[in-house]
Amino acid sequence: MRTLALATIGTAALLATACASEAQEPKGLVSTSPTPTAAPLELSVSSPVPVGGTATAKVAGAPAESTCRIRYVTPAGTDSVADGLGAKQPDATGAVTWDWMIGASTRPGEGSVTVTCGNARATKPITIS
Repeated sequence: MRTLALATIGTAALLATACASEAQEPKGLVSTSPTPTAAPLELSVSSPVPVGGTATAKVAGAPAESTCRIRYVTPAGTDSVADGLGAKQPDATGAVTWDWMIGASTRPGEGSVTVTCGNARATKPITIS
């Protein structure tokens, strides 16, 4: 019992010392500014798109010199590998456009399109009819 009381008193003293020195900046640590949040992307997606038709996704507000990537998830839940879904660089206004064909074997329903440019990301549904 005596050992527990000493441990408790020792812990309290340690906490009191830590609290008293809380205002001092610890040595060897560098303070940093919060990471800025990326401006939201404005994403528009053509929808509905018929099976065999061409889908279009457009993004505005992409950060300068970022690489933009697109992910189209079909209504079946699979990632599409259609031509036209490659990475792109935004133009001087921050705009990027993708066009791709919805395959003849794609089942109708709702999928999704996600575009990521740097740290900015936007997702929209796409209906395949």
